[in-house]
Amino acid sequence: MTNAVEVVACAVCGSDRTRKARLRVPRDEYALELGLPDGRSSWVVCEGCGLVFQSPRPNSSVVDDLYEGGEYHETRGGVPEHYVQYSLRRSQRALDWALAHPALAGLTGRALDIGCGI
Repeated sequence: MTNAVEVVACAVCGSDRTRKARLRVPRDEYALELGLPDGRSSWVVCEGCGLVFQSPRPNSSVVDDLYEGGEYHETRGGVPEHYVQYSLRRSQRALDWALAHPALAGLTGRALDIGCGI
């Protein structure tokens, strides 16, 4: 696929200064089709505001093609229950860590997660 992915700036502050996020992204057959290294998407942290986001990411025409017809999950075997449970456990562990992390003690504010997936 030519030009299937695009490098994007931060959607919150507009900065294009980023560093690689320290997380392990699972392999995805679609990422392999797009030619992403090792079949994994690439996530970065904005140096301006700290937002974590995918870049490079699939461009809008690729995303449109992926979801066209609304059969994305059916063509990939549906969403197995074990994945739903794994996602819930992983999210709970991340939340527990964030609430107990000393550097976050006493901070107030809000967090917004916009994304796809379970």
